[in-house]
Amino acid sequence: MHCNNNGLRILSKKLGRGLANVAWRLAFPEAFVEILCRLHFDQKPLLLRFSGLPLAKGPRTFRFEAAWIDNEDYADLVDRSWRSSIHNTINALCKVWDHSITFNHEVFGKIFRRKKRVENRLKGVQNYLERVDSLRHFQLENELQQ
Repeated sequence: MHCNNNGLRILSKKLGRGLANVAWRLAFPEAFVEILCRLHFDQKPLLLRFSGLPLAKGPRTFRFEAAWIDNEDYADLVDRSWRSSIHNTINALCKVWDHSITFNHEVFGKIFRRKKRVENRLKGVQNYLERVDSLRHFQLENELQQ
């Protein structure tokens, strides 16, 4: 429970649920619903996972990150990588891929780690607010969402 701008108290409770019948549960025995961190909406999003717990950490497949486009250095990286193997498309793509991974690690790696830490902390604060009325934690939730 917390106070809004008008001084009125607002109750926060977890409402999300997943429903399944016996036939569905038999067809997908390892499926479960994960409650994610609320970032922009009134309710926490639910994620339906079909195969047990998330996979252990390990090498990930290459994924293009849209945030790279906004970084002015990335266009130069692609241009340099592509020009170095202009007559061999496969080599050029491999260089862009390799340099993109390094770029992501050096430039964006710390941002993604910080984002994960903030999301974990926010999830903890939101879980606490479901049980305890705390203006301090409500303010902390707002700060973390920012």
